This record gives sequence, C-alpha cells and structure tokens, in this order.
Amino acid sequence: MAEVIIQDGETLENALRRFKRKVQQSDIIKEIKKHSYYMKPGEKKRAKKALAEVTTGQVLKILSTDPGSVKDFAAFAKQTGNELLSTAEAGGEFTFFMKKK
Repeated sequence: MAEVIIQDGETLENALRRFKRKVQQSDIIKEIKKHSYYMKPGEKKRAKKALAEVTTGQVLKILSTDPGSVKDFAAFAKQTGNELLSTAEAGGEFTFFMKKK
C-alpha cells in the first residue's frame, strides 16, 4: 500500500507526484491488472474490428499466445454480448471461438 504524508508547506501537487511515484515503485497497478479484466487496447481494437466484419451468427476463430487472454476474452464476450463458444490451449497457444450476436 502506498502512503504519503503531506509535509508542512508542501503543495498538493508535490504530494500527488510523490504518491504517484510510490504507486509506480510498488507495482500496485501491475498487480491490479494481473487480478482483474484488462485487455490491451490493440487487442480490443482488433477483436472489435474482426467482429464487425462478421455477420450475425457467424463464428470467429481467435488465436493468442497471452495466458491472460483466457480471462480477457471471457470478459470481452460478456461485455459485448457475444457468445464465447470454446477456449482451448495447446503448446502455449490459446484458441477461442466466438459467435457474433
């Protein structure tokens, strides 16, 4: 947990800068991202673009090498209303089949 005590005469901006530095040094953001849904902006953009090109009812095959993508695509499907049909892992590669709503 990052904690900053504001010193006498210190501006709020300086205290916030110190707090931000402590948060970055303690890897708090990294831990939060590791334990919660976080899809990289590039992945999210590519998935949305691919789904936009697919017609309703069609199935999209998605390949990934990121172990975190299992949680990411499950949350993405729930968030977008599409159906995640299956998830498989073989040799460090993850395969997802998503049906467009």
